[in-house]
Amino acid sequence: LSMDQISAGAMEVSNDTGVAFADFNEALYQTISATGDTANAIGYTEIAAKAAKGGFTDTATAVDGLTTIMNSYGLSGVDNMQKVSDMMLMTQNYGKTTFGELASSMGQVIPITSQLDMSIEEVMSIMATLTKNGIGTSEAVTGLKAALSNIISPSTEAAKAAELLGLDFSASALQSKGMTGVMDDVKAALQQASPEFAELSENVAVNRARLAELEEQGEKSSEEYKNLNKE
Repeated sequence: LSMDQISAGAMEVSNDTGVAFADFNEALYQTISATGDTANAIGYTEIAAKAAKGGFTDTATAVDGLTTIMNSYGLSGVDNMQKVSDMMLMTQNYGKTTFGELASSMGQVIPITSQLDMSIEEVMSIMATLTKNGIGTSEAVTGLKAALSNIISPSTEAAKAAELLGLDFSASALQSKGMTGVMDDVKAALQQASPEFAELSENVAVNRARLAELEEQGEKSSEEYKNLNKE
């Protein structure tokens, strides 16, 4: 596309989305800089602008988050950008996070998940689950990154424990089973090795679910919430 075509297209989409032309134009050139794809740049930025409206953020932040994921996973094309945007919005709806928070945080972990061939769907599912259970978006991303790093390169103690439990802590295990599969193996091995762990794990899951319910009801100052949180 020529610069005149890009400018005319930006003006049209700016009017359609209700985003100020200056803001849309800035996000558009951010998109071009991030992707190098002038042919799809207007379409990419339009998707980001629409996602930003439903995701409690600005277009520039949405562009940054979407292009980070697209680049890390080697994706291109408006259809793929739309799929990534839809997955992030679904994560917002099913978890306790926002598109904006995800866009600002995911860059910390996406390069690792893409190298491990973890699907974007699995990553977003993990984020929805963690945030729904009361963990903040940034904390959830940091925790996921740490967990992946510790499985890929476990400490001496963790490696010995994994061997005793018959677990495979390695990049190949993550690539073949995914994070969810590896954690299911860990849970099953610990439940078999220690009935006490199984009971504790169940109690923690029940408590987390109840904490999430109380938070949604605005009961964080209640005695029940305080006691569960302490427990």
